[in-house]
Amino acid sequence: MKTLTRDDTEHGKEYALKSEADAIEAESATLWTRCRDIEAKLVTQQAISAELRAEVQQLKLAEEGAAEAFGAVVQDKRDLEAEVKRLQSLLDGAYASIRKYAKAVGA
Repeated sequence: MKTLTRDDTEHGKEYALKSEADAIEAESATLWTRCRDIEAKLVTQQAISAELRAEVQQLKLAEEGAAEAFGAVVQDKRDLEAEVKRLQSLLDGAYASIRKYAKAVGA
């Protein structure tokens, strides 16, 4: 059996420290890779979020446009109903005049 010398012990410590340093370096590389992956996902999510915000804004504008268009249609309907009432009144007046003159001529 070989007796360990001081050099052997120092060499063992160096080997252990190098192995530990290598493990730390490998873990650091893994963490940096995970960090870049997370950053890429974040950039993608931010892009998607920006797209969704733009889409929501366009939908809001479309909704406003639809509301304005609906308001215009409702106003047109009211205007047409008023015109129909006016014309119905004129027609009723014309019929009344015709009946009045028909009675006068027939009497």
